[in-house]
Amino acid sequence: MLRFLLVTCLLVSGCSKDDDPIQPGSHYPPEKIFQALIESPVPACISSLQGYALTWQGYNAWLRFEASAEYIALLIDSGFTPVKWTEISVYIELAGEVQDKFEPLWAPESLPNKKCYIKTVENDWTGSGTHHLVIDRDKGIVYFYGIGT
Repeated sequence: MLRFLLVTCLLVSGCSKDDDPIQPGSHYPPEKIFQALIESPVPACISSLQGYALTWQGYNAWLRFEASAEYIALLIDSGFTPVKWTEISVYIELAGEVQDKFEPLWAPESLPNKKCYIKTVENDWTGSGTHHLVIDRDKGIVYFYGIGT
């Protein structure tokens, strides 16, 4: 019975401490999302990090950050392959309830010179997932969307 109550608490309220592992139904700060899905610790060259994740039997996670050209190249070289915007646009667009988590608003579709990438992954949050990148190389801005099951 105690185990049931603890699991219910974790799933319903998302109660966790900062050092606890990722728990279903919880919401995490952008740094924790970055560390779980991209790299830990967050590199010093990352700035303006914003993010939001929904976790429940998998995850949907959005991150936007600025990075050095060198870091962007390393990120792409970690296994991402180029794709056309039309192949990933449906995945990277935000639902209304998530859109207000970003300031300025999430708008990779408005980038005039975007480069897009995709990668299949395994990570701390799930056994399999797909990560998408939309990169504005002129400004060093990375839009990340990950989905895992």
